Amino acid sequence: MTKHDAHVLKFKMQFFPIKVFIFIAMFFFITGMLFASFLSVFKCTF
Repeated sequence: MTKHDAHVLKFKMQFFPIKVFIFIAMFFFITGMLFASFLSVFKCTF
C-alpha cells in the first residue's frame, strides 16, 4: 500500500456515491419508461 494507492482509493471513494446515484437514476428512468408504456397499452386495451 503506497502513498499513490491511498490517493487512488480516496479518489475512488469520492466518486463511488456519484456512480451509485447514476445507477439508481438510470434504474428508475428505465422502470418509469416501461411502466409508462405498460400503462399506455393498458389504456388502449380497455
